[in-house]
Amino acid sequence: MNNKENKTIIIFTKTYPYSKVAESFLDSEIFYLYKEFDEIIIIPTEYVNSIEIVNRCFPNNITIDLSFLEELGKKHHKIINLIMQILPAFCSKYFYIEIFSILPLTFHPRAIISILFHLSKSLRIQNLLKSYIRGNNIDLSATLFYTYWLS
Repeated sequence: MNNKENKTIIIFTKTYPYSKVAESFLDSEIFYLYKEFDEIIIIPTEYVNSIEIVNRCFPNNITIDLSFLEELGKKHHKIINLIMQILPAFCSKYFYIEIFSILPLTFHPRAIISILFHLSKSLRIQNLLKSYIRGNNIDLSATLFYTYWLS
């Protein structure tokens, strides 16, 4: 990738760059990415435990964007929050595709709860990503999106 065909990389993390141990493997990867991209945007999606917080210093072309963290971390009344998260997943065609693909397991309540939890988070991130792309005029032909934990 020496010709910098992707000028920007957007990296979705769970808690990096704020976690001391979790995702610390990215410390060495950032060094290589820094050489290959004009701009690196790191987007954490979960708050880190206060015991584990670490502050990292980065070169100027690396930005930490907290917009997803702030949006995903919004707290509402417990019942409203549960409905807001679960309803879109329950109404999604992907929920039913998953249910029918693992039919014997779907009789276990844990399996259904797990599917709803992961699907609802994925749908929320999908919607945030669409808004982020529109709101920041992201050039999709020059941007690489990277996540290792949503794949």
